[in-house]
Amino acid sequence: MLEKVYCIHDYWDMIPVSGVAEYKGGKYYFTFTFDRIKDEWSDEYDLKYLSDEIFELELENWRYWSHLQNAPFSRDVAERSA
Repeated sequence: MLEKVYCIHDYWDMIPVSGVAEYKGGKYYFTFTFDRIKDEWSDEYDLKYLSDEIFELELENWRYWSHLQNAPFSRDVAERSA
């Protein structure tokens, strides 16, 4: 079953390592689990439930980061910083 991913904080080799996603109707912070015995990434994620308030802060942080990523290409940002 596919779940909605709201933002990805980190990735490795094109695989999301951490971020915020929905799982069975709840919002969670996820982290990909590293198997120290096999010395490789496992097939499992750890999930930490997010309250509505923290979830909204995560989305706000993601929007801010996305805006900054596009800032060098934005004429509006260049004009305001001149």
